[in-house]
Amino acid sequence: ADARVGSVLSTGHVFLRDRAYVGGDLLTLHTPRTQNASTITVRGTTETSASISERWYSIPWAPGYPVLSGRADVSVYRGQSRTLTPGEYRNVSIYGGGTLRLQPGTYHFWDFILESESTLRFATSDYPVVVTVHKSFIARGTIQDEAYHQDRVGFIVNCTAPYSFHVEAPFVGTIVAPKGNL
Repeated sequence: ADARVGSVLSTGHVFLRDRAYVGGDLLTLHTPRTQNASTITVRGTTETSASISERWYSIPWAPGYPVLSGRADVSVYRGQSRTLTPGEYRNVSIYGGGTLRLQPGTYHFWDFILESESTLRFATSDYPVVVTVHKSFIARGTIQDEAYHQDRVGFIVNCTAPYSFHVEAPFVGTIVAPKGNL
């Protein structure tokens, strides 16, 4: 509930929870499902058609697929604060009361879980932060851009199987989910 995102492009199913706000276009193969249609806002165009998948492949910055099986897991617990440098990581879990800060650059994760009462901070003062999640993505905590450059924050949710992605907290940035359910 209360999710706020920019445009959504997905070939998977899209489920909009209560009071969801899509600040741009909603482009998906399937008719979006809603929890409470009277409280949903989509500022742009809502389009459901087979041509959506063609648009994904025309994006020049579509991510690659690094091998993440041997990479480190990252866990941030209550009362902890941690800063990551760009790179490849396997599973990230930020628990309630924990804070993770991402430096400018590109990150690859297998799973990314931001629990309630946790914080993810983007350091976007000079360059963008691009996060590619290859399997599951759950955002329930606070996502902050330290320099208020929301155009420099991007989540690319890119999976090889139909996983579900949950955005249950306000988020300003871009989410691309070519095969996932959002």
